[in-house]
Amino acid sequence: MKVASKLFGILLLLVAMSATASALVDVTYSLNTQNANAQAYNCINADCSSVSAFTGSFPNGASTEIGQLTVRFPSTLATQYGYAVFFSSNGYIPLAQKVFSHTYGDDKVFTTSVNLNLEKQIGNTAESCSAIVDSFELSSDNAGSVNADASLRLSAISTSFTQPSGTIKYIPSNLQSGYLTADTDLMLDVYDVHMNKVLSQNSTTTLTAGTTAHALFNFNIAKTDQYTLKLTTQINDAKCTSSVDSEYTKSVLLNYDSQSAPFKTEVTNFKVSPLSPGKNTQVTVSFDVASYQHWGNGVYKPLSGQYYSEVYYKLYAPNGGEVYSGGRGQPTTETFGFVPLMEGAYTLHIDAAVGGGRPDPKRGQIIAHDTYTIVVGSSKTYNASFQPFDAITGNKIVNATATLNGVSIVTNTAGAIFEGLAPGLYNYAITQNDYNAVSGSIVISDYNQVLSVPMNPKVPGTTETTHSATITVVDADGNTISGAEVTIGSKHALTNSFGQSTFIELDNGTYEFSASADGYDAKSSSFVIAGSDVNVIVSLGIGSNEASSEQELFVRSVRIPYAFEAKAGETVDIYLTFENKNLGNMRAIATAVIPELGVRASAGPFDFNSGDDLNKVLHLEIPAYAEPGTYFARIAIGEGKNTRIIYREVELS
Repeated sequence: MKVASKLFGILLLLVAMSATASALVDVTYSLNTQNANAQAYNCINADCSSVSAFTGSFPNGASTEIGQLTVRFPSTLATQYGYAVFFSSNGYIPLAQKVFSHTYGDDKVFTTSVNLNLEKQIGNTAESCSAIVDSFELSSDNAGSVNADASLRLSAISTSFTQPSGTIKYIPSNLQSGYLTADTDLMLDVYDVHMNKVLSQNSTTTLTAGTTAHALFNFNIAKTDQYTLKLTTQINDAKCTSSVDSEYTKSVLLNYDSQSAPFKTEVTNFKVSPLSPGKNTQVTVSFDVASYQHWGNGVYKPLSGQYYSEVYYKLYAPNGGEVYSGGRGQPTTETFGFVPLMEGAYTLHIDAAVGGGRPDPKRGQIIAHDTYTIVVGSSKTYNASFQPFDAITGNKIVNATATLNGVSIVTNTAGAIFEGLAPGLYNYAITQNDYNAVSGSIVISDYNQVLSVPMNPKVPGTTETTHSATITVVDADGNTISGAEVTIGSKHALTNSFGQSTFIELDNGTYEFSASADGYDAKSSSFVIAGSDVNVIVSLGIGSNEASSEQELFVRSVRIPYAFEAKAGETVDIYLTFENKNLGNMRAIATAVIPELGVRASAGPFDFNSGDDLNKVLHLEIPAYAEPGTYFARIAIGEGKNTRIIYREVELS
């Protein structure tokens, strides 16, 4: 059934206020529409996928006819993960905030104001939608009955249906049905070994952005044979201007007994990051490969002894040209990256089977012959808005200078708005003659950002001698981690929804710090303040009980000889030295990526065995159109979970 509402899409704009500077309780939001409604919830986990009833209030009501709404936050945070606040109005795309406002228990009511702009709905805001198949699992019995379970999610070339990952995953039910759903047609075709179609089934389901849906098929196969199953999805909803068909194929042996095919290989956990990639942006693809042997009575166990899995794969562009290929033996998780140079549907073919002492071909095996579609949209840019305000009075500060990666704008009553920003990490600084300077960094990724920045008035007769340090905590894939704990000496802070925590009033010197988060290994490091503010990125690995000082991928050195003298159109050489300390034999790869520029360099895959001490050189070609400024290169070395991530600055002059 089609969604009746004539409202199209949702763009969630995420605003984070640093917990270290949120001594506020009453926040008055001025909207660009007179009639609006608000909803608020307590986040009870880091990505706000679970919520509880809001412990604050709406002093003047949760709706307005004069374009202003006041939200009162408790004196202490209800949870360490902050609040989710949603604003909606007929004819506008809803907007959501991640807020950390509180008064540290002070009984005084602090006030501030924030300008919010809801984006006007103009026709079908979802430019092109797609239903992505994440997995397609099969089960059958010897009588020929087959069950197929497809796991699907909703995506769009615009961000209309795509929730910003890792920040606010909960969406109120009243917003879901009107903005975040799309009706989807599913077509399952089954072909025999000669590619003759033997049956077809169709169904319709409604997908909701940010959630996974399952489509179930059941059919009967009378003859034992190798069959190819093709599942095609097509969005059929008025919210979308157009839709891109997504296909998934799987080659399997059906209606078999355990003696005829005692081996099987599966490809699972297929992932694409970002979920809705754009042209000229870095895309990372990963999937798991596993093979099993039948041990009788329907029990399958992982391979052992002389047998192992083999996988080979190729990625093709929409015009049919080959973009990437790879393959190796004994894989568990396979990961690769590419930068799409055109829009449309990219096709990835994966073949995986049992290798080694191959099984008797007369007995056969269930091989994996899978095909995925990766839908790439246009190059995306976003806006970043900065609204400085007096940390004591809450009044807006005008005539301040906001600088973002070298570009400066003087603020007015609406703050400063930087437009056309590609995804990436940006450093900012805000100065005004009567206030102490503030600096930090933000990560632009999949959504516009609005940042309220508190500034402390200067004390007459004094000069600013201290500085700030902004710590950004990311995972091994470069995704920011909100709710991580950062400690510098006796100071503690939780990272906001951008994965950042800022420490102020730091004198010149060397500082030790640590960062930790649930599910990740803690990490300690240091930084130096020498007359200016600093920004530090720390990467946390997935937590495990295997790591030790005697068992690790040890990076001895990363040298970039011309890191601070690079120029557009030139090549930056990165020299790596690293050691495999008792992690076992692997096929490793070394990569360097600058996401903002859409450039990537790699070496490998290569043999990297226990005890090996290797040197590799990566050659990053800087585009001729690259603007001067400081960029962060993400360097990855290793294989699967045994991968080290390192960030280094590259400055273009």
